[in-house]
Amino acid sequence: MPIKIQSSLPAIRTLESENVFVMTHERA
Repeated sequence: MPIKIQSSLPAIRTLESENVFVMTHERA
């Protein structure tokens, strides 16, 4: 299940480093 979070959040880097699929608002 995709996770929608604001691209400005540093959590994106953490999630990507954990190989978690991240869908930013720009890509949504």
